[in-house]
Amino acid sequence: MENFVRPSSPPKYFALDVDGTFYAFDEDSYAKNRKAFRKLVEAGYVPFLCTGRPLLGVFEDLKDLYTDGIYNGFPGVYQNGAIVYNHHGDLIILKSFDADFIGSLCNILVQHDLRGSALFLSANGMHSLSTDSRCLQILKTISTVTAELDIVSPDDLKLVDILQIFVVDFHNLAPYIAWKENVDCVTKHSHCGITTINPPGITKEAGIRALMKEANVSTKDCAFIGDGDNDIEAMELADYSFAVGNADDSVKAHAKYVLEETNEEGAFAKAVSLLYGIETDLTKCCTRSN
Repeated sequence: MENFVRPSSPPKYFALDVDGTFYAFDEDSYAKNRKAFRKLVEAGYVPFLCTGRPLLGVFEDLKDLYTDGIYNGFPGVYQNGAIVYNHHGDLIILKSFDADFIGSLCNILVQHDLRGSALFLSANGMHSLSTDSRCLQILKTISTVTAELDIVSPDDLKLVDILQIFVVDFHNLAPYIAWKENVDCVTKHSHCGITTINPPGITKEAGIRALMKEANVSTKDCAFIGDGDNDIEAMELADYSFAVGNADDSVKAHAKYVLEETNEEGAFAKAVSLLYGIETDLTKCCTRSN
């Protein structure tokens, strides 16, 4: 395992996952991560969120970064890449499911009494076939949720541009589905028990590529840090990719570097210290991933 060597010209962009990576329940650790973000911006770099969350789901947790005008969510890769904004807030990507896919899934949920296990996300809202959304209950335990739940019928849901679907206890749904992975959709599993489904071709990696193309820079000029199954492609893309200490070994294997620190120990701040020389008073080491 090699010690980390800081590049003479660090990447201008730094894409960061939110849940399990940047966001922390420990107030001191999260304050340290936000401070590292702020210092990057002040130094002329461009950190941006690359998350499974929708845009409206990040403002509250950005705290002072948002209220002080440091970061307004742009540029950003949201909902695993289904929606991507440039620096000005202009849409680069907006990819939704076709109505047939949504209709087929709704039929399965209704026929097998699984209405409450799925949460459908559009660009600006959350939709469910049931008032008892178990996905929403889980989301409220790991992040700040401010959007109201829109209860809809299957027919009405087919009229909505759905960018992302959350499913809890995916194993209950799996026996009834016939879609093909990476052809009909992209499926990712998370630590919290929620499986995320996006339209085909939609990943964080694809979102980063689109954003870098828009900015007219190489993907080599974008670092990445994450912890989850939905971060793997982006980790493989970035020359400087970090997995936080709380990531599964199966995820760490795809990162170029593995941090000892978890999200609750200021892992993002440590990555900033290593890559940019912006010190954050963290002392644990970083090892090269095999």
